[in-house]
Amino acid sequence: RDRGLLCYFDTYEAARVFAAAHPIVFFSHQWLGHASPDPSGEHFRAMVAAGVQLCEAFNIDEAELLIWADFHSIPQKNKYL
Repeated sequence: RDRGLLCYFDTYEAARVFAAAHPIVFFSHQWLGHASPDPSGEHFRAMVAAGVQLCEAFNIDEAELLIWADFHSIPQKNKYL
């Protein structure tokens, strides 16, 4: 937190104000492996491509797009498990 590498918001209001002023995209995906969320990088490549497309479609500088990439804390259903 003190190194400034991640954004932290301790209140909903702080998050709302920040989100209103910055382009943010949220990605969540189901794990593709038992020991690793994305063993071959398939989801990573898809997220990068989607981010590029969003920047092109909405005229956003790629360096300005903030990404919340979640792969373990948002519960997801899997009908096969």
